[in-house]
Amino acid sequence: MTYVKKYCKFVWRHWSTLFVASVLAFFSIFGTLQQIDGLEILPIMVYFVILTVIIFFFEQNLIKILKAKNYLVARCGEKKFTKLFIIFMTVLVFSWAPYVIISFPGVISWDGADQLNAFFREAMPPQNIDFYGTTYNYSNQQFYLTNHHPYFTSLVLGGIFKLGYVIDNNLASALFSIIVFNTLFVASSLSLIVTIIYHRAKKLGIITLLFFSFFPIFPIIVANVNKTALSIGATGYFVVGLYLYIMKPTYVRNQAILGITMILLLLVRNDSIILIGMFIVSSVLLKFSIKSLAFILTPVFIVFVIWLKLVLPAAHILPTESVESLAVPAQQIARVLNHNKELSVEQREQLENYVKIDMMKKVYNPSFYDPVKHTFKYYPDGFWKSGKSYNLNKKIIAKAYINKHKFRFIKLWIEVGWKNKLVYISSFLHNMYHYMFFLDGQSKTDLSLIGGLVTYENTQLFTGYNQRFKTSLLSFQKKYEQFIELPGLKLLMTTGFWGSLISILFAITIEIKYVNGIIISSTALGVLFIAFISPVDGLMRYVYPLLIFTPIIIMLLLTTNLNNVNTKKVNIIRE
Repeated sequence: MTYVKKYCKFVWRHWSTLFVASVLAFFSIFGTLQQIDGLEILPIMVYFVILTVIIFFFEQNLIKILKAKNYLVARCGEKKFTKLFIIFMTVLVFSWAPYVIISFPGVISWDGADQLNAFFREAMPPQNIDFYGTTYNYSNQQFYLTNHHPYFTSLVLGGIFKLGYVIDNNLASALFSIIVFNTLFVASSLSLIVTIIYHRAKKLGIITLLFFSFFPIFPIIVANVNKTALSIGATGYFVVGLYLYIMKPTYVRNQAILGITMILLLLVRNDSIILIGMFIVSSVLLKFSIKSLAFILTPVFIVFVIWLKLVLPAAHILPTESVESLAVPAQQIARVLNHNKELSVEQREQLENYVKIDMMKKVYNPSFYDPVKHTFKYYPDGFWKSGKSYNLNKKIIAKAYINKHKFRFIKLWIEVGWKNKLVYISSFLHNMYHYMFFLDGQSKTDLSLIGGLVTYENTQLFTGYNQRFKTSLLSFQKKYEQFIELPGLKLLMTTGFWGSLISILFAITIEIKYVNGIIISSTALGVLFIAFISPVDGLMRYVYPLLIFTPIIIMLLLTTNLNNVNTKKVNIIRE
């Protein structure tokens, strides 16, 4: 009985690190099984236990290291803070300059071209549009603005594009103006983070600066003409606001900064509500400055509702396609069809109202939702025809069966899943496991230094688009691809590494009862939840925010006396 009590106490004391260790062990085995066939169930169970123990001991040793170290240094003055910020921002800009120069006037690719074409309501070239086997062949086609790509980002990109034409009346000037903005916006937010870290732990600040300067993802982001740079920059400012708030939640200035950065994040990322939701949930559960939280959220909520309900309709912005939020259920139904599982006659008839069943079965890809998405009967005949009014477009979209009967679809999804539970679980895991598994070294990035337009995007807006220094650019891109294959760098280029790392940091903050750490790491965990329901397994874009959250969390753990931290004495560790 004594042994049982000791065991229960041990599990209770270490439940968070044990849980995360078991989750990481599970995904390590699941990912490995996708590469190796024929393993028996008994060896798998043994491997699972061994891996769980190894990861758990790794976490415990990491906690010991963190508790033994304290790199807290004296606060620098406000003038020195500003000077350091300018120095760090300058370093970042110059470090990224080679990428920006070699890819001049900027990299045009899928999303960016769509956004600019839609912003200027460009006419599409005469052609058929083929999406993964589904063909749209309407005549006189045109781009229309929707909130699929957040309208605020389209507004910023389109406005700067126009300004570039004013400065020098040519396409290169317009595109390069966006790249300059991207560089300054992202560099300013990351420099704030570096400065904050530096004034608490100089060595870690320098390491963070080097990481932001030379990890190739960041210059690639700013060199691309799309919303990603806006998203990364806004995330950086949000992390700064979050840090200031958790350190001194009663300061009105910090509350205002967090509120403003929340609004900015909501405007540039449609899924950022999940990040903010995680912050709210963790703050409420920990009873962390509830009055301050209410003070912050009230204006944020009002501004966001005004934006969605008044500003977007007034600007004639069509809503985000409802099928964008159906990646998980649609992929699960598609896998049921793909694996020849039987649906009842009634279920098939119901499903046929929403999708092209045979096409859904044929194009299903376990790690990529887009082929299945385009089998939905969402765009009624004529949606892209040019010259339609905003109200007519709204009526056309409203007629889509998935919009009229979304709850029926959810009910059908549940009914099908009730008899195909294992297929549903398998579908979900195959569409997200690389966010927690990195042993195969898979790296998926949708950004590069070489632009290109698909046929339907190649409108008059981009007439004459040409990246100069083509030979040197191709050579630079090749060297970049070789560079990211280096062992240590290749690990950092996998989504699973960042998912695993943030999960471990979250578990550690819970075990040591570090309230500030729990709040910021649980908010970061929201990035993983977004990735889990995203349309692509293991796409680096979905974990970019973790590259920003991680240095701040590590800094907090290194610069806090973790031996005296608990939920009641949290104020002791605040500066």
